[in-house]
Amino acid sequence: MKKRIFVLPCLVICTILLVVFSSCDLSNEQNDSIGQGYFSFNYVTENEGEEKNEIICTAECALPLYEYTATLLFVDNEGNIFYESEPKTTLCDIEAGTEFNISFIEDRLTCEKISLYRLRIEGKSHERPSSLKNKTYNVKFIIGESIISNENVKGLTKIEAPTLENKEYLTFEGWYYEPELLNKCDTDEYTVIRNVTLYGKYSFNAEKVSHKIANDILKSTVTITSEFYESPISFSADYALNGSGVIFKVEDGYAYVLTNNHVVYYEKAYSESFYVTDSQGYIYNAHIYNDAKSEEYDLAILRFKIDSKEINAIPFADSDAKKGEVVASVGSPNSQVNTVTYGRVIDNLKVSGEIVLNFKVTYHTAIIGEGSSGGVLLNGDLEIVGINFAGYATEGLGKGLSIPVSKVIEFITPYFEN
Repeated sequence: MKKRIFVLPCLVICTILLVVFSSCDLSNEQNDSIGQGYFSFNYVTENEGEEKNEIICTAECALPLYEYTATLLFVDNEGNIFYESEPKTTLCDIEAGTEFNISFIEDRLTCEKISLYRLRIEGKSHERPSSLKNKTYNVKFIIGESIISNENVKGLTKIEAPTLENKEYLTFEGWYYEPELLNKCDTDEYTVIRNVTLYGKYSFNAEKVSHKIANDILKSTVTITSEFYESPISFSADYALNGSGVIFKVEDGYAYVLTNNHVVYYEKAYSESFYVTDSQGYIYNAHIYNDAKSEEYDLAILRFKIDSKEINAIPFADSDAKKGEVVASVGSPNSQVNTVTYGRVIDNLKVSGEIVLNFKVTYHTAIIGEGSSGGVLLNGDLEIVGINFAGYATEGLGKGLSIPVSKVIEFITPYFEN
């Protein structure tokens, strides 16, 4: 079976590929050797066998090559190199900027232990590194899906990275070589020797975000208990489940809660009861507001009468979350209330499973679990950017799938037009 893993976000990443770059050493003008900095490692294809796997690394070099030596490095979950392949020296005739493949055969069991591959590579070229100053390269800076800068510059010049300020709840961490934001570029030392795209990384300011969530956000998130009765003579619930919800509107002594339709629906129900528990542990009787529930959106609105001033509403974001954007998830996974996790948007895509939605959803890395359904997804301004409805779980926790805010607003608008 063939696995091809690109340095791009994808639905299921079996092996995360770290693009290996380093600052260019331009001191070697006396011989034909060129160092690691002139190479890029673009992606890896892994072909699984019964005992051995073939790992094909695709790389390129800024200079033409007549020989190169490569070593494949195996990296564990903690970022440590636990195994190195035998160095492979190859005679070649490769033009500058041309992709070439390097094949390694390794034990399958060793390959299964990796978190990512790296490539250590050096080469030989008849062209001197100083020749790169006569060439022009494209340098692009991107944050999420927005291009911040896109310029053509001469080779061997120092890169000029845009200066970005911190935001209210976000801190700018720097520029990275790949969309997964794994390998940071030292822009103060980087010399342009190839076309390059760098990706900006914002992270939550832990102190400010923790204060905001503790004092405001948690007052807007709730746990939902749904109890279903299968007949009019049932004296206790025949079926019950727990989910999460977020308060998006407070008006005239009532709070309005967004959650998933599958949290409040049971096909065998003759009647049902809903209970909302706030962040302080107070329990309220709730009901579905104006029959506001939809299998098409997997959304529902609950309403309950409030008697506390500690109930807040969270505003909606103006747009859906984009690839690479930092997000936070708040909910009650595995019955753990007031749980907050952080991550990034991997992609916006259509998915299939137990719940089928006919629109693109937000796939993110803010860990969720059973009970997170209906929990809120927040953007970097701590606004509602989605409602979690499912995930890809491993041992109870996993990456999340969220209904984007544009679809949430599309769903709720008809119920509040008057």
